[in-house]
Amino acid sequence: MQRLVWWIQWHRRIGAVVAVLVIFLAATGVLINHSQDMGWHRTPVYSATLAKLYQIPLAKLEQGFALGPQWIVQRGGQVLLDQQAVAECSAGLTGATLYQNLIAVLCGDEVLLLDMQGQLVETLRGLPQPGRALALQDNALRVRSDSAIFGFDDAAGAWQAITPAHTPQWILPQPLPTPLKTALNADNPVPGLTRERVLLDLHSGRLFGTAGVWVVDAVGVLICLLAFSGLLTWVGRYYRRLRRRH
Repeated sequence: MQRLVWWIQWHRRIGAVVAVLVIFLAATGVLINHSQDMGWHRTPVYSATLAKLYQIPLAKLEQGFALGPQWIVQRGGQVLLDQQAVAECSAGLTGATLYQNLIAVLCGDEVLLLDMQGQLVETLRGLPQPGRALALQDNALRVRSDSAIFGFDDAAGAWQAITPAHTPQWILPQPLPTPLKTALNADNPVPGLTRERVLLDLHSGRLFGTAGVWVVDAVGVLICLLAFSGLLTWVGRYYRRLRRRH
């Protein structure tokens, strides 16, 4: 009887210790199962605190392409019009200029045409090589690659290698104005880090290093003890009932 009471007391104590952590592990486990559906495997994380925990240096945004009062900037895989994300560009932003009341953005082997509010109007594809610089010459787009200069033929709807009479004035990035730079760097994504990754590391304890992993391991051991003590309690009570009947 005393042994059974002792087991019941320890069962309750273990249950009280692990209850909160079990709820936490269960909740993160459910979220992990649906993280792909919610797009968290692609959603970046904006947190200087998490960057420090992962020891990932935050990239500082210093330059962009000026479009009058507005600026085109790349942050991670996104193209920003001032602080508004307007397009994806994983290949690297290498130029931007105003073109026919639109914004032309050079991204890898294509040029994105956006309206002044940042909405995508058209994509000019077909560059044989990734563009290294963009220019506007004689009201026509010019793109410089590693081996040639290309111009877009509106009539043919295609890029063609050209030899311009004069070297185009290639558009270079410029230092961002201080207010915009400060705002962008205050809300900078952690490179290579997604919500799904953080969730997985929270669930496993890896987010907090070796100590976090040991805590999760300890919870697993305590859950096993909880199940074992619960089973012993049930068996003890079951045999007590059998004895009373006989």
